[in-house]
Amino acid sequence: MSSPLWRIFAACAAALFVTVGTASAQVCGDADNSGTVTVTDGVQTLRAAAALTSACSASTCDVDGSGSITVTDGVNVLRKAAGVAITESCPGASVDDQVETLLKNTLPVFGNLTKLGSGAQAAGTSNGICENVDGEATFDQETSTIEFFNCQLEGFVYDGSLGIFGDETALVLSFDLDTTDLTTDEFFSLAGDLSFRGTDTGSVITGNLETSFSNLGDVSVAFEEIGTDAEGNFVSGSLLLDASTSDIEGVSAVRVGFATTTVVPVSVFFADQTERDFTFDTISGELTPVSN
Repeated sequence: MSSPLWRIFAACAAALFVTVGTASAQVCGDADNSGTVTVTDGVQTLRAAAALTSACSASTCDVDGSGSITVTDGVNVLRKAAGVAITESCPGASVDDQVETLLKNTLPVFGNLTKLGSGAQAAGTSNGICENVDGEATFDQETSTIEFFNCQLEGFVYDGSLGIFGDETALVLSFDLDTTDLTTDEFFSLAGDLSFRGTDTGSVITGNLETSFSNLGDVSVAFEEIGTDAEGNFVSGSLLLDASTSDIEGVSAVRVGFATTTVVPVSVFFADQTERDFTFDTISGELTPVSN
């Protein structure tokens, strides 16, 4: 692979690295995510129970954890708003934790691969690239493929291959990797292709990756026309994580949007057709619920 082509790959792949912060805990019964439970939340819960338009999601308004929003939930929210003690079992806290784990396990891996890939391509060997002495990352010039063998970098171990095909105007990265997070011992596999189309100002990334987590199940990741600038920063488009077949109960998808600002939107979509919105500060790493 030519040096200019590799620099394009490195810049594009580096842009995939996103540091995810900790989600603020939601309040059970707080339908509008205002931070407190009020009579308005009770009304919203009763509307949801009657199948009317509502700000509710299952994670905030299924107060008794029955699996659906009912009139009983609405009454309990009103009681809580009035200061009366209730028994509550919203699924939201565990769901937030799982979504946070999903993002943390999915997004950081790309930044590490960039470091591994650029060093292996330049040297043709893993010398000085993998942090462990028995790890290896080699670049095959003929097949344009990087092979990883027990290669450790910044808390992850990589095994498998990363293929790089095409030219400066149309580049394809082909993933077939197994990854282990040394901090949690969780296993993560990654397979699929990403296409990088050159533009006057940067590139546009599209494609799909199939992922499988030992703790969260299977998740499909779609790169939805993500635009980058000349430095590889995301400036448009979105990343959609399809969690409908994952082990995250009640969550169908998570979408991360990108813009020229440092604060970007994150939306969590639930199986009951409701949605919960966040903003993510890419500088501080803070994920904050948005009040509806």
